[in-house]
Amino acid sequence: MAAAMAESTAATKEYEMEEVQKHNTEEDCWLVIGGKVYDVTTYLPEHPGGADIMLGSTGYDATDDFEDVGHSTSAREEMEKFCIGKFKGDKVDKPKPKATVLEKNKDEGSPIAWVFPLAVVVLALLYKYFFNWN
Repeated sequence: MAAAMAESTAATKEYEMEEVQKHNTEEDCWLVIGGKVYDVTTYLPEHPGGADIMLGSTGYDATDDFEDVGHSTSAREEMEKFCIGKFKGDKVDKPKPKATVLEKNKDEGSPIAWVFPLAVVVLALLYKYFFNWN
């Protein structure tokens, strides 16, 4: 009876992303998957993909990450043990990785991709013209 009561309480408790985002360490890890909030802290050492995979999915809605892996039915059943409530609020997407300076300048359509080599050629021709009169 007490277990059913605790499960019922967990199912009705609602969490916003602001609260979930506070739980993003190995000592305290929560995930949002499929509209539910899971406290997976005790499962981190057992996760077949490693703790880092789960820790990398904190702070946003990890449903897409979870589904992309193709978890088994038994994994889906197992995770229900860690459900602590429902997710309340708007979906927060996975943050995009920040581009490095090299990646920003890598765009072949960028003027720097053709202006710099052109300037080098023009300067070389001007040097030859002005300093090599022969």
